[in-house]
Amino acid sequence: LPRTDDYGRTFQDLEYRFQRELSAKNTYFLRRHGRAFDKVVAYGNADGLIAEKRVTGDLKKGDFLIPPTELTGPGPWWIAFPERTRRGQKDWGFGYVSLIIRDYESSFDGKVGRNPFFQARVEQCQEGEAKIETWIVPPPGVTTYKPGDRVRLDTQWLHLVMEADDFGGPSEAYRQHLAKNPRSWQTTYREAKGNNLKINVEGGKVLRRLPIVVQTEKPEVSVAIQGGVGHVPIRFEGLKTAAGYALYESVDGKETKLDQSVHGNDFWQTDYDPTTATFRMTFNLPLDGKATSRWVLQRQEP
Repeated sequence: LPRTDDYGRTFQDLEYRFQRELSAKNTYFLRRHGRAFDKVVAYGNADGLIAEKRVTGDLKKGDFLIPPTELTGPGPWWIAFPERTRRGQKDWGFGYVSLIIRDYESSFDGKVGRNPFFQARVEQCQEGEAKIETWIVPPPGVTTYKPGDRVRLDTQWLHLVMEADDFGGPSEAYRQHLAKNPRSWQTTYREAKGNNLKINVEGGKVLRRLPIVVQTEKPEVSVAIQGGVGHVPIRFEGLKTAAGYALYESVDGKETKLDQSVHGNDFWQTDYDPTTATFRMTFNLPLDGKATSRWVLQRQEP
């Protein structure tokens, strides 16, 4: 749960390794519960929208709004629920949760897959609105998990609002987007595409692209980033010490120290790894409106 000024982002890595034979019937790898009423489910990939499926009044409990379906094309893939309702009550300040799958790999009976499958099933339906259970599932042909089968997912949950008037935070970029795109799948796609970062590191190597994780190899590390929406967390690992380090943004050769302090030195985090006797430092980069940016971790000798 990183620092934010627009909406919450929850990052989750999941990995399954099957050691004995199990039935795949009614199983899932990730689940979004149907606890409120939705009017539409939209899904897509890095290129945009694949399809929008609207709830119809003839649906009943157990029906599929979307049967097990492959999320085709290039990742990241996303599933959005931008028209959630309170069933006759005012929707002021009412939000919804969308899902992004940034990376996926599976192997069933030796067959490798790199595109996830999902389904959306009705739990309750009233007048064109439904409580919808959305599952990330195995491919339809997989009926049994076998020893050696595996699945890995790199996922991100987004906690969004539907309209600009519902947003109470300080981010003008998010507010302006909502004003132009109310109750739209574009809000989920904005995050999926905008934070599909391209990263180049000098003085270390990239271990992960979102959240960004860098293994340091030199006392000074430079990170060049293309893209970015909101505040993006970055963690530097393998530091011999955490003392004296600061992060700077480099623009046209001029370096400006990152300072997000509210009560002093309170905007970054340090952790010690006893297994390697090294430190980790975590910051949150304000990337809204920056097509490209460059950040430098430097240590000043005491």
